[in-house]
Amino acid sequence: MNLYIIALIALIILILVNLLTFLSLRKSRHSRFDWFGATKSTLKEPFKAEEDQLNALHQRVAELGKGEAGKQ
Repeated sequence: MNLYIIALIALIILILVNLLTFLSLRKSRHSRFDWFGATKSTLKEPFKAEEDQLNALHQRVAELGKGEAGKQ
């Protein structure tokens, strides 16, 4: 008998947690916070920010190299 009560309580808790999660995600859909879009772009191009930084550094080094070559 106690096992059935514990199983019933666990089932009710599980249903409530799922319902609360569903409702919170449904409410956040109307906000401007886009989880899935940000995740999709991150997964598509995981190293884009680092690549952009390296490209900027490469351009800066090339500019400095041209400046040093002009002085000599």
